[in-house]
Amino acid sequence: GLANAIGQPAGNATVAQHVPQRRFGLAFAIKQSGIPLATLLAGLAVPSVALTIGWRYAYLMAAVLAIGSALLPPPDREADARRAEGRVPRAQLPALWTLAAGLALAVVAATSIGAFGASGGVAIGLSEGTAGLLVAAGGLAGLTIRILAGLRADRVRSDALTAVAALIAAGAAGWGLMAAAFAVDNAAPYVLGLLVANAFGWGWPGLLHLSVARLFPTATAAGSGITQTGVSAGLLLGPLLLGVVIGTMGWLAAWTIAAVAALGAVVVTLAIRPRLGAG
Repeated sequence: GLANAIGQPAGNATVAQHVPQRRFGLAFAIKQSGIPLATLLAGLAVPSVALTIGWRYAYLMAAVLAIGSALLPPPDREADARRAEGRVPRAQLPALWTLAAGLALAVVAATSIGAFGASGGVAIGLSEGTAGLLVAAGGLAGLTIRILAGLRADRVRSDALTAVAALIAAGAAGWGLMAAAFAVDNAAPYVLGLLVANAFGWGWPGLLHLSVARLFPTATAAGSGITQTGVSAGLLLGPLLLGVVIGTMGWLAAWTIAAVAALGAVVVTLAIRPRLGAG
């Protein structure tokens, strides 16, 4: 958690500092593709590691990879002293914190895939191995959408926050399909819904960071810190909330709540966008 809290704002500031603005979309998309790639690898770890040599070794491999990743970033010896990182203008702070709260709702929904996507697949009738591969495919779909959205943002200049809302809305349809699968007791809508939910409902972070970099060109790190607070709140609350719902009310209720949370995020994002300006 500490590594993510420090790394996200610093990473965004680094991209804003070293990448030309015309390439921001692709640059932030590549940066944020690490998350769905991790989801893909985690899904593959179920049939390849957890179900063969055991869960203990799957977690051990994850720890080794995490330690190794800390050695990858080279020292930043090309920092441009002319670009200073400052604070978010006071007048825009309330709107930015409101956006962060909306993003928390989106992440409550999005984090459900990594936390419960595989176990939900088993509950609807898939084997453990198939469910793990489904989550991996969802991670690949999310990675693809992030890259494509970033490329389009570089080629067609438009408001990135509106695009964020559109992707979350599409993801809400996916969670709706996952809920419908349990309503009709059929795995097919679940498979399609998980792919749609992870592809679109978790395909917007690159566009979000692009928007923050455009809105706050001299406060990218500070602005990212605020929006990432909302994201982190969703990552914390999502598994807790949905886990309790699954245990008390069942899978249908959990996926329905995920869909409703995503729609709530769409409403907040579209409502607050005019107060932040075009990003």
